Amino acid sequence: MSSNGSNGSNGSNGISGIHAIVPELLPDEHVLTAAATADIDLPETALEALRTVGVPRLLRVIGWAGPALFQSDLAEGVLVSTATPGALIERTGAHEGYILGSVRLGPKTPPYSVFVLLRTSGEVWLLDAGDPEMDRFVNGSLDAFLASMLAFHGAFDHLMVSSDDREKHVASFREVLGTIDPRALADDHNYWPGWIEEME
Repeated sequence: MSSNGSNGSNGSNGISGIHAIVPELLPDEHVLTAAATADIDLPETALEALRTVGVPRLLRVIGWAGPALFQSDLAEGVLVSTATPGALIERTGAHEGYILGSVRLGPKTPPYSVFVLLRTSGEVWLLDAGDPEMDRFVNGSLDAFLASMLAFHGAFDHLMVSSDDREKHVASFREVLGTIDPRALADDHNYWPGWIEEME
């Protein structure tokens, strides 16, 4: 699927009724040290989240043949800039940022795309490995990204499997996203509207 960077968990509860996702619930996360975030051009809120909440090591859906929804690239304890030669995906200019994680089939396979925090603004974007024109806005902040991704991962089975309640679950997920980060849904070319289009 072009919208999700390649193309969730199998929780027993749907997304209905969830209006606040606490990033502290993210399991098995990669957290950075204060030294690793020194002299990094990001908002303090993003740096604090990286030092305290971190990012999930892996968000994969059991039984789904597609790539992991998110695989952390912070295992070495450093933020790699897309301006660094040899970075997973290299970008300078408007989409220069710091790599958080990637969409890939496995830890040894090339990424389809990478999630980055844009320099200065701290916005989360998905950068496409093959075509910079396919880069897309994901969320306005790291906190919003973690909340959105955890909500999606937790409700994936309800959202992607055909059922009588699927339409209700998709509508509820859209409502949750709108509560977490209205900008995420503001443009049809953004990351999350692409997933919603696939689910509808």
